[in-house]
Amino acid sequence: MVIYLNGIHICRIMTNALVHKAYDPGNRNIIYRSPKLYDFMLKLVHGKHLSGRYEHIAMQIMGGKKSLSNGMLRNPPIVLEPMCGTGLLRDYLPPEISYFGFDINANLAEHANRKFGSMVWVGDVRDVTSYKSHESDIVVLIDALHHVGEEDTPVVLEHATKAAKKKIIVCEPFGDQYFSMMESWLPKGIARWFYNWIERDGVGESTFDRIRTKAELSDRIQEGYGVLNEPTSCVQVGAEDLIAVYNL
Repeated sequence: MVIYLNGIHICRIMTNALVHKAYDPGNRNIIYRSPKLYDFMLKLVHGKHLSGRYEHIAMQIMGGKKSLSNGMLRNPPIVLEPMCGTGLLRDYLPPEISYFGFDINANLAEHANRKFGSMVWVGDVRDVTSYKSHESDIVVLIDALHHVGEEDTPVVLEHATKAAKKKIIVCEPFGDQYFSMMESWLPKGIARWFYNWIERDGVGESTFDRIRTKAELSDRIQEGYGVLNEPTSCVQVGAEDLIAVYNL
């Protein structure tokens, strides 16, 4: 249970009965069983906007620079990405940036590890031990919070603040454009069913009814989800993403 007072996160009361929902790999759809299919579906769903979101996040990691004039970054940060999937973010970062990540899905984490080396491990974003007392400069959460749900979002952000020394970057989709785009391809009922199916990752209960509108998501971001201060920036990237930067 999460307790709020005037919108401010006060504390989280946890009992053995109220610990986060256990990971259920048997409840994953086929997308989360195949790294190649997972990457394909990301590109299919986000289309041309996929690169834009990662390019913007990379720019924020590099201090707002779109490119490096001398090809090198002074004092390159250490980046940690919980719930990193196949580690797609790494492809958009300069090689001198130290990147680490973890994901509860062993198929995706092992694929990323083979691709990038021993920088990715299996871990649960809701479990503080998965962060391995990792002192990172920046923690990046991409599509993570709507998967774990409202109940566990404060816990994830509390873990992130302990792991990050400088900033937290949050990227989340909103429903307005996302569903209007999906419903332009499919009848409304099938579009809702498809969303619920595509989000079934074995972790949370992200469903059509829980996705936020742009205004709702913007409000939660500005509130810091009841855990963080107001973001230093929050911009819309592409058709359906809000990306916020929180300085610590």
